[in-house]
Amino acid sequence: MKQMPTLEESVSCVIPVRNRPELLISALDSVIHSTVLPGQIHVVTNGAPEERKADRRAFDQWLESYGFSLPAIQRPMVHFHECLRRPGPAAARNLGVQKSDAEWIAFLDSDDTWMPEKLQRQIAFLKKRPHLEACHSHEQWIKNGKEIPTPLRLQPATGRPLIESLHTCLISASSLIIRKDAFLAMGGFDERFPSCEDYEFWIRFFLTRSMGCLPEPLVQKRSGDWKQVSTSGMLDLHRLRALLLNATHLCDIGLQLALLDSARQKSSI
Repeated sequence: MKQMPTLEESVSCVIPVRNRPELLISALDSVIHSTVLPGQIHVVTNGAPEERKADRRAFDQWLESYGFSLPAIQRPMVHFHECLRRPGPAAARNLGVQKSDAEWIAFLDSDDTWMPEKLQRQIAFLKKRPHLEACHSHEQWIKNGKEIPTPLRLQPATGRPLIESLHTCLISASSLIIRKDAFLAMGGFDERFPSCEDYEFWIRFFLTRSMGCLPEPLVQKRSGDWKQVSTSGMLDLHRLRALLLNATHLCDIGLQLALLDSARQKSSI
């Protein structure tokens, strides 16, 4: 007999979405079929009006069938929000965090999915390491339905890989769980960034903090024929902006050479 999932009320799942109705449904399904369920799920759409309507229809469709096999006491509270601030995942994620009243926030992009034991593994990991404010995990990369190897330069790292994070984004938001108070104390994602908001956030994070990493794939990172922010063609420009914003702090801790090296690469000097 299959064991019923448990509800972890200290965790909220935040899912930003923009005009991805079918992908949103599979992302939500992956959360609700976990061995440990978050106490809350916050779906946040912030596209154009027609895009928000498409996301809402998909959410309502999913909601009609979700959770009825679970006793009411084991069902997450599920919410749908429209973000009318700046477009992009930064504002959507920030709003989802603000709407949550849980101790921990677990993000999930709408085109990714969680493995069934994702939350269970991370909660157990963090309980043994109370000094940590966040952890992430390895991923399984799926492109057009087929698994592909994760590039070595993007392999997740543990500890405080600040210098490495100047060159590329090492943390996938979909694999992350972070204390809400730590996230808010840092000001959340910078909503001025239409992309690379995560790259900028991790530079700020690793300036003062460390992070744990589970060396197992707990997330499926999917790509296909749908539009992705990461394919906008402006990544190096936004990453260069992020370096400039944090240049003073990086220089204060003696990382001038690493900063210059990364800036030269991003500006094609």
